[in-house]
Amino acid sequence: MSRLCAGARGLVLCLGIAAFGAGCDPGDRAGREASQYAGLDGTLLHRVLIVQDARDVSREGRRTLERGLRARAPGIRVIAARAVGRMESPDLIPLLLGPLADLHPGVRAEAANAVAQAAYRGGAAAAASALVPRLEVERDPQVRGILYQSLGRLPFESLREAESAEAALAAAVGGRDLAPVEEYGLVRGAASLALLRRRLGADLSSFLMSRLGGAAYSEEVGGAGTGFTPDAAAYVQRAALDGLVRARAAEPAILAASRLAPDPEVRRLSAAGAATLRPSPRDDILDDLLRDSHPQVRFEALRSLAGAGPASRVGCDPWSDGLSDASVHVRVLVASAPREALGCVGAPGGPGRQDLTALAGSLSDSDAAVHWQVATAALGTVASAWPADAADLLAPAVAHPLWQVRMDAAAVAGRLGDLEAVQVLVRDPDHNVREAALRALSS
Repeated sequence: MSRLCAGARGLVLCLGIAAFGAGCDPGDRAGREASQYAGLDGTLLHRVLIVQDARDVSREGRRTLERGLRARAPGIRVIAARAVGRMESPDLIPLLLGPLADLHPGVRAEAANAVAQAAYRGGAAAAASALVPRLEVERDPQVRGILYQSLGRLPFESLREAESAEAALAAAVGGRDLAPVEEYGLVRGAASLALLRRRLGADLSSFLMSRLGGAAYSEEVGGAGTGFTPDAAAYVQRAALDGLVRARAAEPAILAASRLAPDPEVRRLSAAGAATLRPSPRDDILDDLLRDSHPQVRFEALRSLAGAGPASRVGCDPWSDGLSDASVHVRVLVASAPREALGCVGAPGGPGRQDLTALAGSLSDSDAAVHWQVATAALGTVASAWPADAADLLAPAVAHPLWQVRMDAAAVAGRLGDLEAVQVLVRDPDHNVREAALRALSS
């Protein structure tokens, strides 16, 4: 595995469906660029791009794509394969059978992705029939990764079809160690199958749980000689944990371990998954993540806490502490007090009436250090919890120089039934404000 493939950015580049190169070594980049455009037919390339842009599936459009797929320059064959996929027509899958066996790995990778895209609106069985045989003969790890991902994301309509795809993936990977690009593609495909199983009302299979669960533990990603670096491992771990969280299949032990991961996106996913757990493991996980050094993690932890309400063992303190958080996004979330967390507003340890009204009142002070988004969020919360207080705070928002504040004020005025304020905003010079005021007026 080359140095470029090792990092997280290199992993994305190597997995990119438009990658033309046979490898990831920057040393031979000039040679690869020369080879992929050798014999370039500019006129043909232009016609292929026109067909792609127009989504032209006519007989002439199809002939143009066929010529592009047979072009001498691999770069044109890649673009033509991508164009076939973007038609999203299963009738065009036969055009991709040749490119799936192309001598150039970039063409094969794009063709595999295009097969899945062509089946987006149906035709999963035909797409699987095209992809599965390639698993037995493909040796390039980049292309294999795309094959795994493409097979997993097909829109199967039955559990039997999904299980057949799982069996093909299991047979293809066996028990061997996978390169980073290959592991990433497998995890993405497995995550799609896990979500499909949930939609079909089925539990995750042992294969999906073992692959996603194993990859979700950073220390279990990869193996000896696979070329994994911490960045590449984190990228795989993100994909695995995201799949488990979206399929609502993340076990408490996995989320508890993930909350300690060095990668902040993994910790954010741990916070998101905790919302579905029972109170005891949920609160233990969120208690740590609410104090995380990364604002994105703290934001997600607060969103998960919102569903628990004041009954959580964590209590209401995080909502009060969040008003002074270093991140404006966290402060906006706290000031807006999600409906489920309104029980903490004014409760012991929670944001107080005085705190929120002071934030909303800052709109009358042009020199106030309070961010306008925080102030307008607080105004909306006060309007929900203490309408009388909000009525006294609305006038500065209606006359505020920022149109975004006036637009939010229109919604609050409608909620309070302040017809006079709404009528003022209906005549506002900004069309966004007028639209919001008209919505408020109609309600």
